[in-house]
Amino acid sequence: GAALLERMLVLVLVAVGGVAADAQLPLYHIVPTPHNWLNDPNGLFYDPVHDMYHVMYQYLTPRVWGHSASRDLINWIQLPIALNVDEWYDQGGVWTGSATLLEDADQTPVLAYSVSTNDMQAIAYPKNRSDPFLTEWVKYSGNPVIKAPSPSGRDDTTAWRSFDGTFWIMGYGTSSGDSNGAVITFVSTDFQHWTQLHELHSSSTTGMWECPDFFPIFSNDYNHPQTNGQVTHLLKASTMGAEYWVTGTYNPVNVLFTPYDSAKDMGTSDQRYDYGSYYASKRFWDPRSNRHILFGWVLEERPVDDQGGPFGWASTLSIPRYIELSDDGVRIKTPPAKQLEGLRILESHQSAQGVTVNSGTVSSLWVANSTQGELIVSINFGEVSGNADCGIRVRLSSTGIEYTDVGISVTVGDAPLRDQRISGVVGRQFEVTNASAIVVCSSACQANAWCRAWSMDTTLNQCVLLLNVSRTENRSGFVSGHRSASNDNEAARVVTAYVDTTHSSANVSWPGHVTTAPVPTTNVTGGLTVQVRLYLDASVLETFVNDGITVLTRRVYPILDSNGIALYSRGAQTCVFSQVDYW
Repeated sequence: GAALLERMLVLVLVAVGGVAADAQLPLYHIVPTPHNWLNDPNGLFYDPVHDMYHVMYQYLTPRVWGHSASRDLINWIQLPIALNVDEWYDQGGVWTGSATLLEDADQTPVLAYSVSTNDMQAIAYPKNRSDPFLTEWVKYSGNPVIKAPSPSGRDDTTAWRSFDGTFWIMGYGTSSGDSNGAVITFVSTDFQHWTQLHELHSSSTTGMWECPDFFPIFSNDYNHPQTNGQVTHLLKASTMGAEYWVTGTYNPVNVLFTPYDSAKDMGTSDQRYDYGSYYASKRFWDPRSNRHILFGWVLEERPVDDQGGPFGWASTLSIPRYIELSDDGVRIKTPPAKQLEGLRILESHQSAQGVTVNSGTVSSLWVANSTQGELIVSINFGEVSGNADCGIRVRLSSTGIEYTDVGISVTVGDAPLRDQRISGVVGRQFEVTNASAIVVCSSACQANAWCRAWSMDTTLNQCVLLLNVSRTENRSGFVSGHRSASNDNEAARVVTAYVDTTHSSANVSWPGHVTTAPVPTTNVTGGLTVQVRLYLDASVLETFVNDGITVLTRRVYPILDSNGIALYSRGAQTCVFSQVDYW
């Protein structure tokens, strides 16, 4: 029907650029069309006048703004470049920014963006408000609207109204020194003349805050003790190579944000939108679904240059995700947007119930008929008495050479991981001297509240404590572990999600690695069921655990006939998969 034709239109446009022959090119993700480079999502908004979603993004080098539009968040039409390099102040590139709907009669969208000098901000308006696709944009003649502020910064947020509605407030990301990130706010009555205000919030334990976001996030229950009836606000920043969030309260009179827990400020390892190849996210409010909609930049994991070479294209945007409060009113979850169910082909639905896989074995299920699909798997760990490791094997070749494992490991009593090395972000790990035994290393982590994991080289007796976790890899002679939360209700059992791409491609130049992420759970001593939801689209793999409380995005690059799906048990226990559905 029309949806398929729109998807085919995107493919035709890509084919014109000469990259459609690349089997790694996604089908239902936004890709750089017709070719070249893509990174940060920019200028996201829903246009209520024309009932249209707009997503723009960093495109080409030097950067301009690419532009796509959709009526349903799944079928995208590629439009001409929205913002080009054509003024004296943006010759080095049109960098990241956001969109805001003004409160005039036309509900005019305005784009606010940074330019490459890193100390100026500019705005643009649609040339023809009656155009349903808002194809052309006009830069404001008085640009740049912010010049040489101190400290310098970039990546404008979507603006919000002051408490009395008399002025707009907008922020951008900045830093002062190597370990201090912040959002600086500016105010304006007309969106064209801006005055610097002050820091909305800052942290001394991170680098620069790129691509910040700030917004209220609503819950069905405001009786949580942390909120005391106040509307929870979320502050997000791209920093230290990851997407971190922190929840708290907003003082609209003083324009200040305060985290609920000062010990869990920006950069806390278990407060991330996504633990994989995902960065520079942006969101917008969607009145149709009554949700914040989130898009992020899905990075390449194979070598490319900033022109998309040698494959003719590089990177995609993620699928749209909701941003919601979890049941505790503090943590964030980002499940796939419900609109994505429109991608399902009901005739291709396959399902299985009560599949049991014995310890150390693999059980094949199906061979998919394409490299696109959605998979939902419920794993019943029951009353786990020992360590368990259960998962889904996707993109499995007929020879078994290529495959990607997506799994859940449950560790009881936080048993050490033998021949496994856990590593963190450079600069956020600390060596312990005189660590003569494994118990000394693990105890040192337990004694420090900021420690999230530890890793010890038993050959050299070197112990490292990690503030956050970036990956886990097989490494002979290493013993590692996660800190047991002995003072809370997660002490009895540690649940970890992982994506293992070490066998994803027979091409040795794409070696892959293991990425891990914590799965918060309060049900630690009784029966445990974990739901894993996967979206596969050629080289993109997005994994959502327990309705998006933990998310892992990875890239995979099979070169064989790798469309098989299987279930496996790596641990000492039998795995029970209570429900498996594939579309």
